[in-house]
Amino acid sequence: MKRLADLNGIKDVNVISVGQQLKIPDGISKPQEVTSAQRGTQAVPTGTSDKGYPQANVGNSAEQAPWMKIALEQAKLWAGKYETEISRSTNYHKEIGINLPSLVGDNNAWCASFVNYCLISANPAYKKSNKPARALSFSTDSINFKKIDSPVYGAIACFKRKKGGHVCFVVANSDQTPGNIIVLGGNQSDSINFVDRSLRGLVGLYVPTTYFMLAEHDLVSEELVTGNADDFNASLNIDITTDGSES
Repeated sequence: MKRLADLNGIKDVNVISVGQQLKIPDGISKPQEVTSAQRGTQAVPTGTSDKGYPQANVGNSAEQAPWMKIALEQAKLWAGKYETEISRSTNYHKEIGINLPSLVGDNNAWCASFVNYCLISANPAYKKSNKPARALSFSTDSINFKKIDSPVYGAIACFKRKKGGHVCFVVANSDQTPGNIIVLGGNQSDSINFVDRSLRGLVGLYVPTTYFMLAEHDLVSEELVTGNADDFNASLNIDITTDGSES
């Protein structure tokens, strides 16, 4: 930490300014341009040093959680239709390279495949988890994903449950039940929808490693909105009553 502070002229290691570009010890920045569709056209250099350390120039022009655009598009496309109908034309397992024949049934749980599909389909694309059909793989893949302390928009929420686990995206804080979060995910009551969910059974919140510094910035400067699942579902014409269960 001292080397990092000395190299960047940081006097207080607990304070890093928004927009400040960090130099990584023993490495040379190799940035690539990532443009934003949501917050403007200013480019945000991101990348890794030649020693493999993640780095980013954190600025408020970066598109927030680009994979959420894909998740919302899929939610709108299927509008609450059940996995039996989705499977007729789309198999999220096969889209990410997993040889499972269908989305239907307990042996084909697809919440993790849906999350990974959104990640690899985003622009820029992000790495899928090391066991991409398993919900808890995001919590054990320390190379491609990093844990964060509090929910931010688009964070990957991993939960334990009796039959294994469930994974979904954070969208908002609940305005119905204090402490709950609104999540968007696949295989929630056999469809893609928004659910008001408690944090009971939460293993952790994760983001792609290459997005970590932007997520840390969001924790400081972007307050998570408050809303309710019914309104979010209605906004995408998802006409479904869901209890948040996974098949």
